[in-house]
Amino acid sequence: MTITSKTDTRIEAGFTIAPAAPAGPRLVRVVLPAGPDVLSLPSNFVTFVVEVPTVTSITPSRGLIGSTTAVTINGSVFGTNPTVQAGSGITVNINSASNTQISANFVVASNAPTGNHNVTVTAGGQTSNSVNFFVQVPTSLARLNHPGAPGGVGPLVVIDPSGNVVTLNGTVKATNMCGVYRNVAYDLVDQQGQHIDGTYTLTESFTDYQGSFPPGPQTQSFSFTPGALLTDIHFLGFPAPQCLGSNQNETFRQRFTITAGQGTYLLTTVVRVTIGRFSGTYRADVVIETP
Repeated sequence: MTITSKTDTRIEAGFTIAPAAPAGPRLVRVVLPAGPDVLSLPSNFVTFVVEVPTVTSITPSRGLIGSTTAVTINGSVFGTNPTVQAGSGITVNINSASNTQISANFVVASNAPTGNHNVTVTAGGQTSNSVNFFVQVPTSLARLNHPGAPGGVGPLVVIDPSGNVVTLNGTVKATNMCGVYRNVAYDLVDQQGQHIDGTYTLTESFTDYQGSFPPGPQTQSFSFTPGALLTDIHFLGFPAPQCLGSNQNETFRQRFTITAGQGTYLLTTVVRVTIGRFSGTYRADVVIETP
């Protein structure tokens, strides 16, 4: 403590709090120096509380490897110029900060360690408790229940003699067509089976093709941003008025990879698609074979 000014009724002083000082109350009193005829006289005690930054939550608490996640850190005693540490492979860019909340971007490198990272806030030389931020790796696709695709698979749509091919988002993919299609909704999940909401590119590749239209579908990629609905649409048909013949069909398997930042991850999910017209009956079956 350093006294900067004093009168008979007031003392101004600066308390220097060491970074390792534990939080909690301290008892403070004034001791008057002894004079020639007076003993040293201490005052009564008052309480001075040492506060340290405390983190109560981080939202979201998960983020995709190789991607940037906007997070909100809630707590107390953050001051006006805090810093945030989130472990190896995560660069923290603070957008705004108040005494109780920090808004930041966590930039997760493609080679960052996966799993839990300890997140702490340092303010005024004091470091807070830690909370977990989980770095996700894309592992597989799961069916996502959707109003247009209950259980993840939409109804069979037959366009005969002509009509539109429409996605679950309501986007018209093709007009004046004749054939059959089905929409599918997926959820991208991590190594713990939890939802991934990030910026990534999904690539579909195809194997084991059998059917009337060789060589079958070709490899294609789609980009996704946070909040986007991951869907697929399986269509077999022609511009109207030409429709599918009685036994025009195809069967193939889909495999998927995810690219996030500079990393590419092969998903375990394998989907078998059977679509077309079989002996006059329209079908569009989409089956997850693995996992």
